[in-house]
Amino acid sequence: MVVPALPNKAIESAPVRAHENERNSYQPSVAGDSQLASMMTDRHRIYGYEECRDAAIDAFFTSISEELEEFARQHHLTIWKYPGRGPMWVFHFLHPAGGFGSVQLYCVRELKTRDGLRVSISGNWYVDDHEKRLRRHYPHAETWEVQPISEEILPSLARQLDRIVRCPPEDLVPTQYTYVPTGDGQGNELVSDFELGLRVPV
Repeated sequence: MVVPALPNKAIESAPVRAHENERNSYQPSVAGDSQLASMMTDRHRIYGYEECRDAAIDAFFTSISEELEEFARQHHLTIWKYPGRGPMWVFHFLHPAGGFGSVQLYCVRELKTRDGLRVSISGNWYVDDHEKRLRRHYPHAETWEVQPISEEILPSLARQLDRIVRCPPEDLVPTQYTYVPTGDGQGNELVSDFELGLRVPV
């Protein structure tokens, strides 16, 4: 197996491999970024940036970061902070029925006043069939708005995670997707540090 490491300039740390029986044959595409921070320790599996482009939104996530990291630790989730420096944290996991799942915590400024914050939670699950070049994905595109306090956010994240994990595989909706080869052409599977950090949730 060939394992290409993600760029790791902002935070230096050794990767932690996921247990082999918790992985499956489906692999997501993870684009590299020369400024991408990657941190993997025994307690936390965290990737992404240390801050986003908006100071107020960054302050919001910082204020509940310990609770969010503890939530991820308890449920065996890998955190991707501020993907593309966007205003969100995404909690990734291997779905027990195959494929990859995620729960997203999104925060934006109020459109009218720009003073307050709007926080929402959504989720996704998809399974790729590379031979058929077909992706089956979670059919429920609902987004829940919550108050920007951890007492409401954490239970809502847990409910969304539970809904995705309990979703029957036959409910997934097929869609076409752009095929991305996952091998090196010599029989070796290409797996990133990020993918190796994913586990089945509890």
